[in-house]
Amino acid sequence: WSSDVCSSDLGGYQVIVQQGLATFITLPTFLSSSSPQSTLQGWGWNESGQLGLGDNTDRATPTLVTSDVVAAAAGYEHSLFVKRDGTLWAMGADEYGQLGLGFYTTDRYTPTQVPGVTDVVAVAAGDNHSLFVKRDGTLWAMGYNNHGQLGQGDTNDRYRPTQVPGVTDVV
Repeated sequence: WSSDVCSSDLGGYQVIVQQGLATFITLPTFLSSSSPQSTLQGWGWNESGQLGLGDNTDRATPTLVTSDVVAAAAGYEHSLFVKRDGTLWAMGADEYGQLGLGFYTTDRYTPTQVPGVTDVVAVAAGDNHSLFVKRDGTLWAMGYNNHGQLGQGDTNDRYRPTQVPGVTDVV
């Protein structure tokens, strides 16, 4: 795998691995509206609370984070997930606004809903930045933007989700 965060489908589970930092989050891929197995589990390095378990203690075994999850992503010291109702939740470090909470906050040790964000269908996380796709096909970004990785035409960090201009019909 060539990226910092990798995803693979193994035995019916989507496994998201944050390389080098040992943060792992698993999510079954065989979800249905009646499936009780749409759970998110995390383990490994947890310095900034990126596992969303209420503290910053590392975990050596899979530990339940939440349920009714349809997508998840792990970035550098932060993680995000999408609930079945389309809401976006974030946890961990927020130094550059990568959690999308609208201001610099201290580390979030529990999942925090990103305000005003609904209809999310996919999420990705990178080195202190995050992206998500809404049901209408628009792409949104937030966080660290030192190299223009948020697609805004500048290098200013974004503390709130900001639509990426000119990108539509994302699948």
